[in-house]
Amino acid sequence: PGDGRPRHRLWKIRAKKIVIASGAIERPLIFPNNDVPGVMLSSAVRDYIKLYGVSPGDRTVILTNNDSAYDTAIEFKKNGIDPLVVDVRTNSESSVVKEAKNLNINIKFSCGVVNSKGYLKVNTAIIGKLSSDKSYYESLENVPCDCICVSGNWTPTVHLSSQSGNKLKFSEKIDAFVPNQSNQHETTVGSA
Repeated sequence: PGDGRPRHRLWKIRAKKIVIASGAIERPLIFPNNDVPGVMLSSAVRDYIKLYGVSPGDRTVILTNNDSAYDTAIEFKKNGIDPLVVDVRTNSESSVVKEAKNLNINIKFSCGVVNSKGYLKVNTAIIGKLSSDKSYYESLENVPCDCICVSGNWTPTVHLSSQSGNKLKFSEKIDAFVPNQSNQHETTVGSA
């Protein structure tokens, strides 16, 4: 304005309520040679199939410790590919596992991927049966494959909540940290 008043103003606007819906990140499952091309997160493979109509493999092994990887197995089956699901749990009676069983998807409970083989890409998954106390693998089996999908459950994305000063608490149920009660008028929703 030219009369000594400042030309610019800085406005600080604060929301009365904040909703954080930042989602969750899928955890990998670790085994020797899990960095060979063709070893991918289960949710990424599911997105390739559903969003782009592309299958990363024709002979797929899905390693999981939770129910969300069964959605990937079902997508494979719906698109004409028979996956093998290797589940470290002894059993699951959830609706998505029952649907996979109804679609005749091959499921091996109490098993895990011990190692993978392949030079420029994965070509074999070595699968082992877990002992009763889950301390070692029994009866190893070589399974030819060109893709190994892994799903180690989900970790909430708590970064925004933490940056606003919210303290985290550990949830035994999902084995991860989750936002605690906030003092900044924010609400965390969904898988975050």
